[in-house]
Amino acid sequence: MTMVGWGLWGFFTKLAAVHMNVYQAMFYTMSLSIPMIAIALWFGGTPPPVLTRGSLYAILAGLAVNVSFVPFFLAMRTGKASVVVTVTALYPLITILLALVFLHESIGVRQLIGMGFALSAMFLLAL
Repeated sequence: MTMVGWGLWGFFTKLAAVHMNVYQAMFYTMSLSIPMIAIALWFGGTPPPVLTRGSLYAILAGLAVNVSFVPFFLAMRTGKASVVVTVTALYPLITILLALVFLHESIGVRQLIGMGFALSAMFLLAL
């Protein structure tokens, strides 16, 4: 379901970015996050703690995703949706590198080869 939702998100983002001001499109896209807060509270049972290590990380995650909307929407306005979405879908490479450095996670040879293929795909798509 997540994959379908993200696929639809990329498709409709392209249409929105082409047919209206990018920042207005971002406004409409992000305004639907507000009802999700109510849903999270409903299923979570209680309001989250104010400032904990976890809430700080959650805030940083929200900041990262929201700041990344600007270049994504701008790229979708002028670029091909098939290329923009594919290149941005390689974001796990950033997560992997951060996990290696800061969380001291390890990856195997197959994962390294997969990362190499992912980088090759990004290079080929950018041509």
